[in-house]
Amino acid sequence: MSKEAIHERDRQRCTNCLALRETVKTFDVDHNVPRGVGGSELYQNKQTLCRRCHDAKHGDGIAPTVQLESSGRMTGVEFRWFRHFVKEMLPKLAEEHGIELEPKFNLDDGEAWHLPLGDFRRLDRQLSKEDGSYRSVQASDYM
Repeated sequence: MSKEAIHERDRQRCTNCLALRETVKTFDVDHNVPRGVGGSELYQNKQTLCRRCHDAKHGDGIAPTVQLESSGRMTGVEFRWFRHFVKEMLPKLAEEHGIELEPKFNLDDGEAWHLPLGDFRRLDRQLSKEDGSYRSVQASDYM
């Protein structure tokens, strides 16, 4: 299969952050299971990643994230619950559905939490499959 066939299958979007082909400089074809650990060249083992997500997967950068921070209008109690939600509750919910969602703190030297966008997307898909009352956010809703 050609690179273009993989990009077409993935609808010209990064499978991690959903960036459209026309919004990024480079799209890469990535092996879900790396060849170095036995991954195959099969079509099913390949995915489209934008360069930023591909570099992050290999430890050379940070993938797109959702940034959460206080507006400064929360009371102390509200902020403690917010912090607990981000640090404990969201990752536990994700873990229960087979997704690793790990908050990153102060990546930009600010007082913010960053959660990988791709992890949120995977959790959203998993919740959609498992819970008939859950309404998934469609890409068009936030792109």
